[in-house]
Amino acid sequence: MNNIHLHSRYIDVVRKGNKPDSVSVLESAIVDLERFMDVRESRYPGAKKSPFLFVSVYGGVVRPLYRRAIQNIVNKYTSAFFRNGKSPHKLRYSFAVDFIRSGGDIIL
Repeated sequence: MNNIHLHSRYIDVVRKGNKPDSVSVLESAIVDLERFMDVRESRYPGAKKSPFLFVSVYGGVVRPLYRRAIQNIVNKYTSAFFRNGKSPHKLRYSFAVDFIRSGGDIIL
């Protein structure tokens, strides 16, 4: 949560090779993220104190949602549209290609 800078519209990330970087975020994604954070606080009591954006609650304890769980969720929901689902990487790539083809600018 400390790596998300809503007002500046960027997020600090760690890339391959453990390299830190900051990425710009579209205004529409910031709006969606703010909405998600509101739901997160009401859906997962105690999430406000967690340093993780994506959490679950197990036995009354707030825990981070691990990478594999996120991969499974993405695959589950993309399977409704694609024969074998899509990995988070492929979903991100597909979005970027469609975004650019429709006139979007990924360099902010």
